[in-house]
Amino acid sequence: METEHYAVSIESERIFLLSEAHQAHFTDTSWVRLGTHTEHPLIYIQPVETQAEETYELSYQSSGRRINCRSFLRQHNYHHTQTQRYQAEWSAAIGSLIIDLSVPVSD
Repeated sequence: METEHYAVSIESERIFLLSEAHQAHFTDTSWVRLGTHTEHPLIYIQPVETQAEETYELSYQSSGRRINCRSFLRQHNYHHTQTQRYQAEWSAAIGSLIIDLSVPVSD
């Protein structure tokens, strides 16, 4: 089975889902739940059907969607002074996009 890889960008206050990731897995929702791994530098982005506690709204942006999540990023010590792109992959097992922060993508 082939793994689906996508580009995601993170800056100090938001995460950007670029068009391919958004179109593949997030078109049926306006809300996501964010999470982290306890031992590895990973961020999980899970689409959810409705707004609830601990969810974030997907906002429109011409190149994809934006998640304004400053408090989440700061709470988990993900401080980025400049926008950084990462590779992410979809996990069907947990229904989430997984961003590996240990491997930034250089342009």
